[in-house]
Amino acid sequence: MLVVEGLTCRFGTKAAVDNASFSIAPGGFVGVIGRSGAGKSTLLRMINRLAEPSEGRILFEGQDVTALRGRELRQWRARSPRLAGVRRRQIANQATRRGCHGATRSTHRLRCGGVRAGKVE
Repeated sequence: MLVVEGLTCRFGTKAAVDNASFSIAPGGFVGVIGRSGAGKSTLLRMINRLAEPSEGRILFEGQDVTALRGRELRQWRARSPRLAGVRRRQIANQATRRGCHGATRSTHRLRCGGVRAGKVE
């Protein structure tokens, strides 16, 4: 299970991600949507540990990922893209399988019930 607790990333006084908390059970997924500059990429970079959180922590299978250093951190980075590196084509394929042919990112939420933490409903 991936657990994100109170994750915040600040650049100076501006919070790119502010107190994000969620969990993803094994076999589940989360879609991250938002406007340009909303912090989506920063959130994924923090999960991959390519950006350091200002506050909060990330747990994966009970291990505190935010505490990793050196070799353990490099090993985490090598395996974390499979957790957070979903490509747009994969998302489009999921939408097609759910009957959302030709759905744009904005209309996909309306026609297909949105993207939420957990399994596809």
